[in-house]
Amino acid sequence: MDAIEDSWQNLLRTVKERDLRIEKETLRQAQNEELRRAYATQANKFHEWLQLTKSQLTNTKLGLEEQRDLISRKHDEIKKRRAVLKEIEELSSHLEQAMVFDNKYTTHSALTLAQQWDQLNEFTRRMHHTVQD
Repeated sequence: MDAIEDSWQNLLRTVKERDLRIEKETLRQAQNEELRRAYATQANKFHEWLQLTKSQLTNTKLGLEEQRDLISRKHDEIKKRRAVLKEIEELSSHLEQAMVFDNKYTTHSALTLAQQWDQLNEFTRRMHHTVQD
């Protein structure tokens, strides 16, 4: 009878340990999901802004003076948006630390967003230089 009681207690202990592991994993998955959504929200908005800004700069039918003012304003705006990109990179770092490499809410990686920002920054810098001369 003691052997049955010991087996039963071991089984109860094993079930409690398993339930605890399941609870911890459920919490970890919920946190990962929250990170995915937070990253995707920021990344998608930033990508939209990049596309809109590029479109505004390339599809203008303004006079030289107006174009120079637009380029100057956009160049300043692009520099200020570097802070948003930094936040995205930090969220990406948190995702990597959590070993989360897939995100069904976005297709934009921090690396591609940074490259696109660099290209846009360089593009406006050159445009600004060209219209100043």
